[in-house]
Amino acid sequence: MNITEMKQNLAKLVKEARAKLDAGDMEGYNNIDSEIDKLQAKINAAEKQNKRETLLDSIPEPTAKPNPANVKPEKKPVATDEYKHAFYNAIRHGLGSLSGDERHTLNNVMSTGADSGGMLVMPEELESAVRALLADQVAMRRLASVISLTADRKIVLAANYGAAEWIAENGAYPKVDDSYDTVTVGSHKLGKIIQVSEELLNDSEFNLANLIATSFARAFASGEEQAFVSGTGTGQPTGVLTAAQNGVTAAASTAVTDDEVLDLFYSLKAGYRTNATFMMSNGAEKAIRKFKDGNGNYIWQPGLTAGQPNVVLGRPVVISDYMPDVAAGKKPIAFGDFSQYTIKDTVGMGMQPLTELYAEHGQVGYKGYERTDGKLVVPEAIKTLTMKAGA
Repeated sequence: MNITEMKQNLAKLVKEARAKLDAGDMEGYNNIDSEIDKLQAKINAAEKQNKRETLLDSIPEPTAKPNPANVKPEKKPVATDEYKHAFYNAIRHGLGSLSGDERHTLNNVMSTGADSGGMLVMPEELESAVRALLADQVAMRRLASVISLTADRKIVLAANYGAAEWIAENGAYPKVDDSYDTVTVGSHKLGKIIQVSEELLNDSEFNLANLIATSFARAFASGEEQAFVSGTGTGQPTGVLTAAQNGVTAAASTAVTDDEVLDLFYSLKAGYRTNATFMMSNGAEKAIRKFKDGNGNYIWQPGLTAGQPNVVLGRPVVISDYMPDVAAGKKPIAFGDFSQYTIKDTVGMGMQPLTELYAEHGQVGYKGYERTDGKLVVPEAIKTLTMKAGA
């Protein structure tokens, strides 16, 4: 309703109030009088707001500062050519070979954590290369949700949100219920020393960055996969097998049946099955490849095109060397939505040359580390098949 319409209604109410007053109907008059006061207040507020908006329209918009096309965004310190040059000079020839400017460049971003030992921070492109290789080599990274933070701090994620409720008109929203839970994802240090011969370091044509990336990626991948699969959560990530719920317990300790695989499939809620994956060991897949359905068809099917995963019961199969084999008390198969497992990486891999430690063998050592953590945020999203304990 605009101001004109409100004023027309006001005039109508004033006439009605006069009629009630002349008729001696004080109750009716008082009711209309109250409506008149409310409507008059709305008219006054609307007129006041219109004056304000008219004043605002007369104020010019702030002029944006020009952004010249040739002005590039400032690079991170670890992404600059100066930093990369100083870093590779340090790891090829030692910290003692650096100029004052190079040492200053490295010191500006040197790792200063309590247990970092003043390590050098990898250049951005080198760390990106390591992480790209990890994403390719670690099965859990291909399935999980991965987040990266520039600060080494804990984060809290919701493990569930409780059930929504139907709300009446103008009703209150339900509060967080008692079942609401959270999971804290922290940070754990994974480290390795690699060794490079002095002959390679002295060869300026040798691609040292590629060797560092592949060597650390291979070392980190092994440690990560083991922890993301079965880590204890103490000093390392909590593995998916550690946190997942049991779906089926096999009747035998060293053999799995087709019915048990089917029971595992249906132990998972339907909402998770649409994005679910089977993760298992080579031994478990070997056993499942022999299973047939009631029509004589194998329940395991190969990927139809290159790069596509094999499937069991229509869901993808991923093999991990760190999934246990079919043995008493073990969990050789996990099935579920692995995106509910969160991996948190801390940006800034550290590295330090050890020029003296391996000198008698004609080698230079490189100590490197990353900080990462992983947890299954929603335990019910993944179910395991557990073998019978004992013989």
